[in-house]
Amino acid sequence: MQGNKKKSQRYVLRSPVIGRSFQQDLVDAEFRELDNARAFLLEYMDFEESVLQLIYAAEEFESFLLTTALNQYLLPQYQYDAIQTNRLRANLKMLGFLNSITSLRDQFPKFRPLNPGFNMKQVFEKLWDDKKAASVAFRFSERLRNYAQHQTQPASSVSFGGGWDKNTGLMEDHMSVFVDVSNVCQNRNIGGSEKTLYEQTFGKAADVALVFRETMGTIGQIVLEIRGSLKPHLNLAVANYERSADLVRKNDLPALEAASLEGNKSQVLFSVFPQFTARAISLSATHVMINNQKHFISNRARGHNN
Repeated sequence: MQGNKKKSQRYVLRSPVIGRSFQQDLVDAEFRELDNARAFLLEYMDFEESVLQLIYAAEEFESFLLTTALNQYLLPQYQYDAIQTNRLRANLKMLGFLNSITSLRDQFPKFRPLNPGFNMKQVFEKLWDDKKAASVAFRFSERLRNYAQHQTQPASSVSFGGGWDKNTGLMEDHMSVFVDVSNVCQNRNIGGSEKTLYEQTFGKAADVALVFRETMGTIGQIVLEIRGSLKPHLNLAVANYERSADLVRKNDLPALEAASLEGNKSQVLFSVFPQFTARAISLSATHVMINNQKHFISNRARGHNN
């Protein structure tokens, strides 16, 4: 945008509200700072919203397991048709989770050049590959993600069950979703040591919940490292944007327009909103876990507090 600027062109911040006159000129450096800050924040929020979307997808999958187990406990249906229906519903939850990973992995923002010769997308992809090499579950999840893109029903089976504890004082009910390891390997042309590793780790059927939970933990590690790398750039972008956002608040306006003026012609380039940076900061604080595989949700009663 800056490279196309004509000599007679200038930039302003102005009120979009009729009858509320406000206009402030911006020198080229001020406009460039604001424009770059806004572009960075938009890309940063794209990244963080992809992370949040993945967390929501994990929530949907886990909620499905818990709710279905509860329904099966209260209103047991062991007919073949009911089991196959739940397998179909499990496919939808699996695909939602795996598609959210694809969005995060493939649509990671390029970001405007932060430093000469620096490419954050390459850093992200290398970190992803390094974590994948270090985790069998994450590596299998990536294979499963590619497998699911070519299948209408990636889940091979579901099971309901539970059992009494040793003292027959408590009985637990649960639901599990499985994927056939051989089918994934055959479809993705996986053989040799990689296939053997999956078979030794998961057996014939991998428990999808365990794979997804470790995958979430590994992605959480990636997210925290990326956030650390982007933190100084986020702080700078927030500071540069806030100088203009303060004008919105001081003049009690809903927003300001950043516009270019040339003679009698004007063009609105973008709007400046007072809540814009708050959204980015809020997203950057989204909680991510790095050891999801060590956690599970239970409705087990803790006993009366006597």
